[in-house]
Amino acid sequence: MNLDFKKNVLKVYGNEFGEVIFRELPDLKERKKAAVSVSGPVLSMMQSKDRRFLLFGCSDGELTVMTDPNISKSPGLQHNTAMSNPTSEK
Repeated sequence: MNLDFKKNVLKVYGNEFGEVIFRELPDLKERKKAAVSVSGPVLSMMQSKDRRFLLFGCSDGELTVMTDPNISKSPGLQHNTAMSNPTSEK
């Protein structure tokens, strides 16, 4: 997935270690790496229609939503992780 923040275009992808990597194009310089899963690969990602959120689904049932509340000020993204596992007890 390619994201355009101001004049910086970022390539975003997930890997088998549950990490999401943001790289700046065209030189592929790593801008950010975030762990979005504890024990499984990132299987899917999508951008919200208003382009404010990135959603990542992982094989361990985790759903991560990333956003930047100051998107006009900074191209970096913050993230929160929500665990969805109906069989786990707290």
